[in-house]
Amino acid sequence: CSQLPVTENAQEPQRRFSRKSTPRQTQI
Repeated sequence: CSQLPVTENAQEPQRRFSRKSTPRQTQI
């Protein structure tokens, strides 16, 4: 039960980071 929330919480910020990094690298 501890791994379930950890994976969901880790994927949520990773998806947001990946989206922010994608437009940032394209602009550069």
